[in-house]
Amino acid sequence: MIVLFILFISFMLREGNNQKFSGEAGIGLLTTHLLLEGPIKNEKTSFILSGRRTFLDVATLPFKNKNLNDLPAYYFYDLNGKSNHRINKRNRIYLSIYTGEDYSGTKYKGSSGDFSKKFECSNGFGWSNLTTSARWNSVFSKRLFSNLTFIYSKYLFKTEETKSETFDPNGILDVYQSRYTSGIDDIGGRWDIEFYANTFHTLRTGTNYTYHTFNPDFNIRKDLQDSINNSLDTSYGNKKINIRDIYLYAEDEIKIKRFTINLGVHFSVFKVEGVNYNLIQPRMSMSYEVTSKLNLKAGYGILNQHLHLLTNSSIGLPTDLWLPATRRIKPQHGAYYSTGAYYAFPKGLKLSMEGYYREMKNLIEL
Repeated sequence: MIVLFILFISFMLREGNNQKFSGEAGIGLLTTHLLLEGPIKNEKTSFILSGRRTFLDVATLPFKNKNLNDLPAYYFYDLNGKSNHRINKRNRIYLSIYTGEDYSGTKYKGSSGDFSKKFECSNGFGWSNLTTSARWNSVFSKRLFSNLTFIYSKYLFKTEETKSETFDPNGILDVYQSRYTSGIDDIGGRWDIEFYANTFHTLRTGTNYTYHTFNPDFNIRKDLQDSINNSLDTSYGNKKINIRDIYLYAEDEIKIKRFTINLGVHFSVFKVEGVNYNLIQPRMSMSYEVTSKLNLKAGYGILNQHLHLLTNSSIGLPTDLWLPATRRIKPQHGAYYSTGAYYAFPKGLKLSMEGYYREMKNLIEL
């Protein structure tokens, strides 16, 4: 899910150099990039900042000036930043930010043969993401660790189209506009704890609270000045949906000689439109080391997802729409059973074979 990707992107960024300031930059055939990193104070605080941007849209400007203005314009950019501060040997604070956008579109201007009618068309679609996080890492002992995280994220997909025509000599203008968006705003926090009882026993537990705001929107505006009856200005599905999402989880990993067993349970409460969906999701996986080269494994789990992805597969356009479960639409439910084998050959060659059975309910097809 995209929301999970946004949530954990800050944990994948490397830390900045806390010894000296450095940077690098580069220009390629399609993109340019810049990276800066260095210490902030007393080798306890460091930062790293990086960014990329394509200049394909800039490179096509000379062609557009030669009346080839129907060439597609595409660009993307992304910015990453991270700062970490070491409070003491047992506590650290991390601040992270990511933002990026991809957009593609075309514009076209023209006129009729006798220049009595001029027209202008534009269309495009794109995605944008923004996420910020603050994480406090604590080491209570050699066996007990904790991560307390606060996040804010914003996702938006949009596609838009505008057509306008001007008629001389009266200057009558016809306009048609349509805009389709799918957005999600999240704010929340989570607390994860790990306890290493010994080499063969690990416990993990945690809790999470997220406040989701869904912004599905579809607007059409059609304004024909020569006929009042043809005027149209309509909005569909532009009602915001607010959801509270809470979950608790616990996981126990045990190693007994050649057996490794992982038992877990996930309990979630999803509150929307005055309805509470209380869901328990048990999970189990185990593996058995037959030899040093052969390993057998099996797993079982129940999964529930509160988000529905509506994909229009008939027109080949990226018009995916994220919508939550509601009073009428239940969360997606799935159960899976899996088994497999893993074998390591000499010289680094590895072979893995798996089989699974999965059942799903409450799926929505657009």
